[in-house]
Amino acid sequence: MDGQVFSLDCHGLHFPELHIGLLGRHQVLNAATAVLAAAVLAQSGEWAIGAEHIRAGLEATRWAGRMEVLCRDPFVILDGAHNPQGAQQLRRTFEDLFPAARAVLVCGILRTKQAGAMIREFAAIASEAIVTKPESDKASPCDELRG
Repeated sequence: MDGQVFSLDCHGLHFPELHIGLLGRHQVLNAATAVLAAAVLAQSGEWAIGAEHIRAGLEATRWAGRMEVLCRDPFVILDGAHNPQGAQQLRRTFEDLFPAARAVLVCGILRTKQAGAMIREFAAIASEAIVTKPESDKASPCDELRG
């Protein structure tokens, strides 16, 4: 729950035991992409980016509202998934972290979002949902999200 550790070996680059404070398989892929981009920039000679900079940058990275653990007893997780792809990653990460658990979901969605696709992802992990209306003129009415 405090992050992930991964090693990266690619085209002669070797970065053992990198730590990120973000949760989810997709965050490892994102971090690996950032590491490789930084390494390529460093190899170009135009950027002074050492392995220690890469490690420090990854360890310092936080993304508020993305699988953010607010409390551990009981677990309260905040995630601002706002499209079907984000909802899918939320579902996958929840299933990885809590394979036998079901969530109590608190959710509000804007009318401009693909609510149906998002709700299908959320429903796969939720035992119940509390539907709320965001403070926005674009908010979907609660009765439209129930179903």
